This record gives sequence, structure tokens and C-alpha cells, in this order.
Amino acid sequence: MKEVIVALATPFLNGKLNIDGLRNHVESLVRAGVDGFFLMGTTGLGVALTTDEKRAVMSAVKEAAGKKRLIAHVGAAVIDDVVSTSRDAAKLGMNAVASVPPLYYKPDASALHRFYEKIRESSGLPVYIYNIPQNSGFNVAPTHASQLRDVVAGIKDSTGDIGQVANFVDLGLEVFNGADHAILPSLVMGAKGAVSAMANVIPELEVRLMREYEEGNLDRAVEMQRSITRLRDAIKNYPTPAAYYWAATVLRGYELGGVKEPLRDLTDEEKKSLRHELEGIAESEGILH
Repeated sequence: MKEVIVALATPFLNGKLNIDGLRNHVESLVRAGVDGFFLMGTTGLGVALTTDEKRAVMSAVKEAAGKKRLIAHVGAAVIDDVVSTSRDAAKLGMNAVASVPPLYYKPDASALHRFYEKIRESSGLPVYIYNIPQNSGFNVAPTHASQLRDVVAGIKDSTGDIGQVANFVDLGLEVFNGADHAILPSLVMGAKGAVSAMANVIPELEVRLMREYEEGNLDRAVEMQRSITRLRDAIKNYPTPAAYYWAATVLRGYELGGVKEPLRDLTDEEKKSLRHELEGIAESEGILH
């Protein structure tokens, strides 16, 4: 079965974690049929959260998500925080952990292996590479991943590079696509599913895409991928991840919250403009809330 894993938003309200909003959002997404949640990644503000905030997020999501698959991103600039959050993830009932490679300093093969090995030792959970070089500054290429197969279970690849996805699959890794414009091509190449920011906004559409693909209805799956891409492209014209949070508010019909400094929320004018674009696309595609 192909899986929709939500790259979960971490909403803030007046500078504080909006735990009630987070629980409500998770419960709504569970009802929509998603398979799990990727906590505290890029959309989830992971590298901007304190260790206390990360614990609060994991606890709240575990409570609201029931038996859904939970993957906690533990990446941070300080290795002590990575280790601490890895241990917390195990204690708080996460099913797996993930991490970007070490930040700022580019690791060699030995350092990269030791980094992921330490996460596995600290958590006792399956470990996933989170590959998002446009943010982390380091591409975990298939040549790197081939040397990590003894310490990692899989990878979330957000490059949008379909050839790279295929190479990760060939290595025997469990591969999740993290680029929303490339969900369907990644499935064709053998990806397990998607870890998707857009699943905060239109989870039902992504669940349907997976089912149509599995049932061999490729033409219908292509239509859904195009709809997802149109909405994603509109959102990407505004500051992210804040634009995803606002898009969820617009298309899911409930107030979610905003982001944490140093990131900024959308201005009133930006919100008005994005709402107009999203509602226009959603109406034309027949996917209004």
C-alpha cells in the first residue's frame, strides 16, 4: 500500500505553541484518511523549535493520531539536542525518527555514518534520512546513501529529482517523496509514498491519488497530481511554510495558526491574494472544502 504521510504543520498563536489547534488539525487529517505524520520537519518548523517544544509536539500528536505512523524529525545544529530528541521520540511513542544531515559543516562519509548511527543508538527506532539540500546545503546522494544502509531504514527525498528517487529505491531503501509536484512520478519509480506538505491542505486528494494509482487508474491519478501541483505552485509564490498554514485555514475551513519567529506569517494583503488564488483553483478543479 502506498502511503500519504503528512509533513505536519506546527502552528503557533501569539508566540506560543497552539497545541489545541495542532490536535484539531491532526484529528481532521486522520478523518481524511492519511496514513501517518512526519513531525517537526521543514513545514513543521523543526529546526526553529526548542527541545521542550518538540516534546510537546510529539506528545500532542501521539495523543491525537491514534495508531497512525509517526516519524519525528530530530535534526538540529547541536548533536546533544539530536540525541536528546531521539531519546524523547522513543519515550513518547514515535514509530521512527528522521534527520537532515549535520548542519552547516559538510560531513565526510565517516562523519555522516556516525551521525545516523548515533541517532539509531539513541532512539532504538528505525532511522530515515531527510534529504532536502535546498535547505540543508548538503545533498545526500545515492553514493552516500549506499554507505548508510546498515544504519538507516529509508529516506525522505525532497529534491524532486526522479532519477535520484529511482536510485534510492534500487538501493533497497524505503523511499518517500517529499516534493509535492513529483508524487506520482515517484510512485512510478517505486517510492513507498509521499511525505507531503500539501497533505496539510488537501489530504483527501492525495489519498485518492494513491488509491487511483494502486488500482491502475493512471489517467485519473495524473489529473489529481496536476491539481496538487497547481495549488502547490500558487502557495510557493508566497513565504513558506506560512503560506501552507494559511492555505490549510482557507481550504480546510478552520483556523490553524501561524509560524514561529524568525519566520513571519503572511500579511493581510498576502492572505487575501492567496485565498483568491486558492479558491479559484479549487473551484475550477472541483476540490472546494
